Amino acid sequence: MVWDAPESLPVYQLFPALSLPLQVAELYSPLIHVTKDDAPPLIIMGGKDQIVPVIHGRKIDEAFQKEGVEHKLIIFPEGTHALTNPNITKQISNETIAWFNRYLLKHK
Repeated sequence: MVWDAPESLPVYQLFPALSLPLQVAELYSPLIHVTKDDAPPLIIMGGKDQIVPVIHGRKIDEAFQKEGVEHKLIIFPEGTHALTNPNITKQISNETIAWFNRYLLKHK
């Protein structure tokens, strides 16, 4: 998502922190830091997100699958970056609560 990336979007220019050389950014990419002992993440994205495109969610999903990390990727096709669409906020809340109940309550 850095400015120098071939798939960089114009909106990224609004974020000075993304002004990194591509080689440096690759060192900090979460994709290369996925390991089998990672905590189980819940990833929720909007299909119409113009800041973090769905391809990023799919890439991290593949990385978690490759390492055997329990995770869940949910993409709401009509959701934007803010995920404030009233038609999906209840679903997001339900998914989040269910995920927390499954993975956090057992560690009390």
